[in-house]
Amino acid sequence: MHIPRTLFVALCALTLTLPVIATPAHAQPSGTTHSLKPAESKSHRAKPHAAKSTAARHHGAKSAKVVKAKGEKAKVPPVAVERTETGEPVIVHEGEASFYGGDFHGKKTASGTPFDQNKPTAASRELPLGTKATVTNQDNGKSVEVIVNDRGPYVDGRVIDLSKNAAKKLDMIDDGVAPVRVEAKPSAQPTEAAKEKVEAKAEKADKTQTAEKPANAQAGASGDQPGTGSGSSE
Repeated sequence: MHIPRTLFVALCALTLTLPVIATPAHAQPSGTTHSLKPAESKSHRAKPHAAKSTAARHHGAKSAKVVKAKGEKAKVPPVAVERTETGEPVIVHEGEASFYGGDFHGKKTASGTPFDQNKPTAASRELPLGTKATVTNQDNGKSVEVIVNDRGPYVDGRVIDLSKNAAKKLDMIDDGVAPVRVEAKPSAQPTEAAKEKVEAKAEKADKTQTAEKPANAQAGASGDQPGTGSGSSE
């Protein structure tokens, strides 16, 4: 009788301890679940922050590109000055032409007037605003007269950016770009103000051109380069 009673007491004690053991075991998964939820919430909060950072970096890169485009000097051929039979100076700029339109239509140009892609206008970095210039496509000989009312282009090798209307007259829409010769002379200007600006530009360019001639002549005389007409005339 003593053994069964002891066994009974032991069983009762074991029964009383079972809820104590089960409670921690049940609490552990619950505690683990709660520990994951904050982590998930933190992760979801972090995603918009990461997206914002990416957007900020993208915006920063875009801004840097714009600043670089405005600040750096594109490599373009220098302006030259030729003279007519009567001695009138003619500003000549040879290089590549491109054209623009579409999204720029209606937007303000450097001259303050709205850009109209259906009018023969152009953007130039060298010619004064308001200048009337003749642009000739050197691939097909076609020409068009344009009014410079904007600034650009800022691309190496390009000397003028034409409106879509002017580009059509040069038959360069399909190619997008074309080698051109741009000419502007004082007597062809539509206003007296434009005439004076072109004369001043021609005078400045002529001085620069004259100053560079001795160096070119010396290089030709040294035998490093073949003799040229300008070199032999010095």
